[in-house]
Amino acid sequence: MYQWLESSQSETKKELGGGTTTQTTYSYRKGWSQQLVSSANFAQPQGHQNPHQMPYQSRQWVANQVKLGEFNLSRSLIHQIDNSTPLQVNELPNKPNSRPIHAIAHGFYLGQNPSQAQIGDMRISYAYVPTGNISIIAKQVKNSLQSYQAKAGGSIELLRVGIASAQEMIQQAQAENTMLTWILRVVGLFVMFFGLRMILSVISVTADVIPILGNIAEFGLNIIAFMIAAIFSLLTIAIAWVFYRPLIGLALIAAAAGVMFWMKKGLKKAPSEIPKAPPQSSRPPPPPPAP
Repeated sequence: MYQWLESSQSETKKELGGGTTTQTTYSYRKGWSQQLVSSANFAQPQGHQNPHQMPYQSRQWVANQVKLGEFNLSRSLIHQIDNSTPLQVNELPNKPNSRPIHAIAHGFYLGQNPSQAQIGDMRISYAYVPTGNISIIAKQVKNSLQSYQAKAGGSIELLRVGIASAQEMIQQAQAENTMLTWILRVVGLFVMFFGLRMILSVISVTADVIPILGNIAEFGLNIIAFMIAAIFSLLTIAIAWVFYRPLIGLALIAAAAGVMFWMKKGLKKAPSEIPKAPPQSSRPPPPPPAP
C-alpha cells in the first residue's frame, strides 16, 4: 500500500559543564510498504495521515506434499526452495471493490491511476514456485528425505535449485559457514568493544566538563577499548581453535600477545612524551644593576 513513511535523524551535542543535548529531526516521504504504517505514532501526524487498515494482507501458501521423484520432502527442505517466479494475471477479479481496479504486470492495481499513486492505493502481485529440478543432500527415511544428524553435532539438510554435484553443494555450504563464522566473530568484537566503551564512559563524562577535553578523552578511550576488545576476541577465537588446529590457535594467541605488548608500550610512552617544565632554581634572582 502507498503510504506516508517517517524517518528520523538525531544529532548529539556536548554542553559546557558536562552533559549532552540530542536534537532529532523528522522527515516524511511517500512510498510502498507491505505492512501497515500507523501515522498515529508519527512525531508530526498532521498532514501525514495513513489509512487505518490494509484491505489485503500478504499471504503465502505452501503445498502439504512436495515430492522429488517418489520421495516426500520435509518442511524445512520445502522452505529452501526459493526460486519464485512472477505469475502473469490475465483477468480482473469479479469481486466488486470500492476503488477502481487496473491490470498491471503480474497482478492488479487498486486506485485511480497506476502512474500517479495516491495514499491508500494498493498493488497486488502473485508469484509461484514452478516444478523443476532440485539437488538434495539429506537422509533417506523410507519414502521421505529428512535432515541427517551428524555425530559431531548439528544437522545436514542441503538443497539447491537445479542440478549440482555433492561436491559443489558441500563446498558452497562450507563457504557459507565460513562467511557466517567471520560475521559472528566481527559482531562479537564490536559487542565487546561497545561493552568496554560503556564501562569506560564514566571517564569521558567526567572530562566533558570542558567539551574539548571530553572529545580528546573519548578518542583515547575508544582506542583503548578497541585494543582490549581485540585482545579478548583473539584469545576467545584461539581457545576454540587450539583443540582442532593448534597452529592457528597458537598463532592467534601470539597475535593477542603482540597487541597487548604494543598497547602496553604505547601507554608507557605516552606520559614520557608530555613536555616537562624547566626546573625552578631555589636561588633568589640577582639584584637589578645600579643606575
